[in-house]
Amino acid sequence: MPKAKIQIGDRFITIGGYPTTWIVEREIHSPTVTPHFQLSQEGQPSRIKTLSESVLLDDNQYRKIPSASSAAA
Repeated sequence: MPKAKIQIGDRFITIGGYPTTWIVEREIHSPTVTPHFQLSQEGQPSRIKTLSESVLLDDNQYRKIPSASSAAA
């Protein structure tokens, strides 16, 4: 089963340790590396991190939180 595409506004929660929610703010394109995304911490938008698509889709590190629209479908 293919992994879901990451979109701006998607929310991810960290796995293990203190559960922190991160919101995808933008995608970073480069022809030489895998897609990366800039995320900000929910409730503290000044905390920013950049992660690769593979890290965000790794079930051992992050879990995507369903949006209200996808939960209703």
